Amino acid sequence: MECCVWVNREQTVLIFTRESVNDPAESGTFLSTRADPGEPWRPPQRLPGDLGDYGTYGYTDVHMTPAGNLYFWTASSGNGALYWAPAAGSLAWAPPRLLPGSFQTTLDETQPWVNDEETVIYFNRRSHDGNTSLYRAARVDTAHPWDPPVQVPVRGFADPNGYQIWGEPSFTDQGDMYVVRSNTATPDWDAELLYAPRNPDGSYGPPRKVEFRMTP
Repeated sequence: MECCVWVNREQTVLIFTRESVNDPAESGTFLSTRADPGEPWRPPQRLPGDLGDYGTYGYTDVHMTPAGNLYFWTASSGNGALYWAPAAGSLAWAPPRLLPGSFQTTLDETQPWVNDEETVIYFNRRSHDGNTSLYRAARVDTAHPWDPPVQVPVRGFADPNGYQIWGEPSFTDQGDMYVVRSNTATPDWDAELLYAPRNPDGSYGPPRKVEFRMTP
């Protein structure tokens, strides 16, 4: 299963996670490049060292900034934890390191999203029943430490059963959010794409389903 894809703005770098049930050695995180969007993608290569060797419970949802730094999470220690890896050259990285302790709890911190300047980070925090909360942290610039994360108010994200279970938050330049929500009121918890505007007070919602128009 190939999942958790990330592409840079120029559409020349693509990172994804592969999970193999039959052969864990095939699992890991892979990267592909191309010279420009008009060319085909080159064969994907596993990220170096620990970044690429982990399988189902390793690093996933990898997000790369223009400076080349990586942000991601893992559940390999028993609960979700947030990490980053500083760039150490072109498509090379220093060993992964935990984001500050103020980001981590005994719950699951997952699926970070970071802006291009690395001054704003959003991530999910999941309780033991799967209910999800959105958190945000900021800093003046990369020379300063991150402020402690604060919970972002959301409205209308609960499904008909009252659960808030979503993943992969992504944000536009205007701050609006896209997420994938699991609807526990449908068979197999059907996934739904939701869009939520950023309100003037910094909150999100109520969301609405993303609609697609099919054309010939």
